[in-house]
Amino acid sequence: MSLYKFSSFNRTIEGEEGVILHNTITRRSVGYGSDVEKVKDQILQQQVRTLESDVDKLLLQIIAAELLDRGAIVPVEHVNREEEYLNSLSAPILPEYGFFGCKVAKVQSIKDESNLIACFGVPCDVGASKPGSRYGPRLLRGRSKDMNFRGGRPILLDLFNKNTVSFDKLVDLGDVTSTRGNVQQWIANVRALLAKIPTACIPCMIGGDHSLTYAAVTHLWDTGKRFSLVQLDHHLDIQLWGKFKDNKPEYLDDLSHGNFVSWVKYQIPDIDILNIGASRYQSFSDISSDQVNQYINTVCKVISDFEVQNCEITSIIEKLPQDQDIYLSIDIDAINSIFIRSNTGFPGHTGICLDKFVSIVHFLTTKNNVIGLDLMEHGVSNNHENHYSSSTILANILINIICNINFH
Repeated sequence: MSLYKFSSFNRTIEGEEGVILHNTITRRSVGYGSDVEKVKDQILQQQVRTLESDVDKLLLQIIAAELLDRGAIVPVEHVNREEEYLNSLSAPILPEYGFFGCKVAKVQSIKDESNLIACFGVPCDVGASKPGSRYGPRLLRGRSKDMNFRGGRPILLDLFNKNTVSFDKLVDLGDVTSTRGNVQQWIANVRALLAKIPTACIPCMIGGDHSLTYAAVTHLWDTGKRFSLVQLDHHLDIQLWGKFKDNKPEYLDDLSHGNFVSWVKYQIPDIDILNIGASRYQSFSDISSDQVNQYINTVCKVISDFEVQNCEITSIIEKLPQDQDIYLSIDIDAINSIFIRSNTGFPGHTGICLDKFVSIVHFLTTKNNVIGLDLMEHGVSNNHENHYSSSTILANILINIICNINFH
């Protein structure tokens, strides 16, 4: 008697490396070669104990786990509600309360509403240099909710714009989850959630590992949207190591927080990228400086931390995009570590001072059309007061962006 069946939502794809099963609900794929075909009956019937070799038993268990995890096979008890079951595999975990106390909702329930900001967390730091940023969504949810400390319906008075902020245009979709601890699976899960967000909505990702920006940017581009990527970051996140050929890396290392911008440019050659706040001094290895400079210039334009610090804010603003569609990506290490003391990977000790940072973000979000955004690499600190104060600053930056999107 079979314990599992192949999903009716599978699609078979003939690839260069063999057959691939792609599930249209989970949007995950798995290789399905002749070796798997030979043991499919044992997998479906869970006949592990019939195998003599412990190695064969373990291999069969691994194959079954992969097929089950990606939705290629479904437990027979869920056959009558297969679509609901498959959706649950990648469904975000809904929190007790939303960012700034806004409503919490399943992605399937939200409407295709212009300027509705759909927030979600990515509690992931598997691609980072050290752990901690997986706590970013939780910290920012808690501190942002505290801004509505009067209780009742979440509403704030904006003394600058002379209006109220009711958060009716904000929804919290919960935290993306992953049953597998690798960057590629997290990217797949983020893209799966983004695919379910109505196209008129504005996705807002809170993290979490900055490499996941790659998932958001490539997904939005794949939907036909055209925009510039504006990256506020103390690092370029470009691969400046390894062998170079024709003034670019001969090959890219596995995607990580340190090279995801290289991967974005590789996948989307036509995208314009602006980095604001990168350290004036960049380390590179075994490459000529001419090659490095040409590659950086090919990938993005840069306004370095030194330039921001030593120029009037008006001259910096003159160099910023205006009247464009932009995706805004913020790595919190762009802000000087005097202000931000959470456990980010490499704090920006020479980062942008808070007043200039706020002015830059304000201009970008009032003078452009923000089609998506993220705030990444926020995490816990050994000192509670440090990540509490950092969360307060970031919550204020985020609410500034939300207000600008909704009122301009």
